[in-house]
Amino acid sequence: MRVKIADLGNACWTHHHFTSLIQTRQYRSPEVIVGLGYASSADVWSLGCMLYELLTGSLLFEPTRQINCTKNQHQLALVFDN
Repeated sequence: MRVKIADLGNACWTHHHFTSLIQTRQYRSPEVIVGLGYASSADVWSLGCMLYELLTGSLLFEPTRQINCTKNQHQLALVFDN
């Protein structure tokens, strides 16, 4: 069995932040959403989300735009509601 890990364009340094938003929305960690900065722990969050989806076959977070909130706010509500 061969496993390849590929970067699809969102790679950035932990010691030099050139953007405040990293990760795709579905795997974006709570600290990034609220703007607290990020470290390699954000990658662990994304990995956990992907593993859940691979093991269960269902989406962990599927934020939709609500009338009174953004997609990011809706995803945070899902994180802290579960």
